Amino acid sequence: MFSDLFWIFYLWSRSIVLFFIPKSLRLKDVSKDTVLITGASRGLGRLLAIKFAPKVANVIICGTNEDGLNETKKLITESGGTCHSYVCDVSKRSSIEEMASKIYKEVGSVTILVNNAGIVNGKKFEELKAEEIEKVFQVNVLSHFWTCKAFLPSMIKSDYGHIVCISSMAGIMAVPTLTDYCSSKFAALGFFESLYTEYKPKSNVNFTAVCCALVNTGMFAGTKSEVVPVLEPEYAADEIMKAMLTNQETLILPKMLNLVTFLKAITPLNVSPYVLRLFKGDKTMDSFVGHTRDDFKKD
Repeated sequence: MFSDLFWIFYLWSRSIVLFFIPKSLRLKDVSKDTVLITGASRGLGRLLAIKFAPKVANVIICGTNEDGLNETKKLITESGGTCHSYVCDVSKRSSIEEMASKIYKEVGSVTILVNNAGIVNGKKFEELKAEEIEKVFQVNVLSHFWTCKAFLPSMIKSDYGHIVCISSMAGIMAVPTLTDYCSSKFAALGFFESLYTEYKPKSNVNFTAVCCALVNTGMFAGTKSEVVPVLEPEYAADEIMKAMLTNQETLILPKMLNLVTFLKAITPLNVSPYVLRLFKGDKTMDSFVGHTRDDFKKD
């Protein structure tokens, strides 16, 4: 009991001290690491791959759009980075397992895993088809299970690694017309937190969860946000990189939304719809166009 109390006090104190130390002074060295980023054929995944390239030994990208993956790989190799590309449908466990087998044979162990792939339907609950709901959960949640099943054991064995979960503010605060998406993101955060509590106390593997509001990547094209600013992908990618390189456990963007987690804890559920209406959150999806995959399917 006393050792637990010591660690609680120590970690709280450490967090307070680190808050006042610039992140630029706390970046870890990942020059010998191999990073795998899912959904990297475009958008945020591509940007993260490009930003990781000069810092790590190997960048591995995967997605369903081979043309997009080739473009990402070209951008990395032209700047002097090393990139390996794999066509993989993360909604299928067999596809992830097949890719993992190839990676271990052709590249080696993955030491940084970024679960970035995601899809959204943007339909009202009664309009959603069963297969659409299943697909969202397969990509947004279950893929995290299968990638971690594939790569976490080697991290635990070497007592070194980092798991990054790209979730969403929709995994903290529910929004109308996103029942399947919000549920999947809540589940992704639940998986992340459970994995963290299971492995972090007894290993040196690090974990980072990222919860962004709207990011201007095209995934939520057509949506409007009158109060919370839409994030530019470049800014989001930079902040994610800093969070990962400083072993930050949770990153919420924009930072003003850190208050949301506190307010939600003390706000009755029956008040939530009115809070959303006050900040025009109930209208966010009214003009949604979007696309269904983080990495475009071929026509």
